[in-house]
Amino acid sequence: MIYKVRDIKFCIALLKKYHPDIYVRNNYAEKIENLIKEANHEFLEKTSMAVSLINERDENEILRVWPVLDDFITDTRAFERAMTTVIDSWY
Repeated sequence: MIYKVRDIKFCIALLKKYHPDIYVRNNYAEKIENLIKEANHEFLEKTSMAVSLINERDENEILRVWPVLDDFITDTRAFERAMTTVIDSWY
């Protein structure tokens, strides 16, 4: 997803320079900014939850809650797929 965000930011920069009317009309700057904020929030939330889960437990307890960590990964991947779909719809 990071590469897609980078690519779309580049495309938006080109659009701003060469077609400012389309850039302004479609509000691309705000859209990409909101997408990045949402992605950062999601990442920080899941990472913080995982760190808290691990820090509060010993090795055996971590192994017992491993399915929860897997759920964090599954949720993060689903979020990334959804964001990728959004970015792909902008092309």
